[in-house]
Amino acid sequence: MSQTRSRNKGFSLCIFCGSRSGENPDFVRFAEELGKGMAESQVRLIFGGGSVGLMGAISNAVLSNSGQATGVIPGFLDDREISHKSAEMIVVPDMHTRKRTMFEHSDAFCVLPGGVGTLEEFFEIITWRQLSVHNKPVILANWNGYWDSLVAMTENINKGGFSYGPMDGLFTVVRSAAEILPTINQKLTDSEPISGSGHPDLSES
Repeated sequence: MSQTRSRNKGFSLCIFCGSRSGENPDFVRFAEELGKGMAESQVRLIFGGGSVGLMGAISNAVLSNSGQATGVIPGFLDDREISHKSAEMIVVPDMHTRKRTMFEHSDAFCVLPGGVGTLEEFFEIITWRQLSVHNKPVILANWNGYWDSLVAMTENINKGGFSYGPMDGLFTVVRSAAEILPTINQKLTDSEPISGSGHPDLSES
């Protein structure tokens, strides 16, 4: 999958999100709104393969609006997360392969509300971006301020001198479902593919 696209239509968007729905029903509605918009814009969903929680909400919205969805799930999670029966499914042996496969199939990433697994996925994908493993857009969907504490923590990391440059350059915060696809489209249009070693200077400044 290429690292840049010049049009909103036709790219693949990886969604990191919870396998639970959360206490606030707005989270499900936001996920459904985003899924419907993805289908209408011909944006393929790449997701964790589950049919429950926010994973289920967004994948159902994509598929019910004639969109395309590819799930990636380890075999041992098939019963716990109840793999989606209507999506194209890639079954992998472990969590590491799951994340690598999702990365390889995606042009951009969007982080919705979720738990510790979603946090782990967020930090790994921005770490890879910091190390110039990729230059794919990463969007943090801060619906109803859910990720306010996470944004504050990344600011503290930067203030404390433990980041290689401003961390807000590694991801973009949006607050509504309607902002996500236009933001990604613009960043895919503007971004340059990584060439050469692409490694940042990790020496002490």
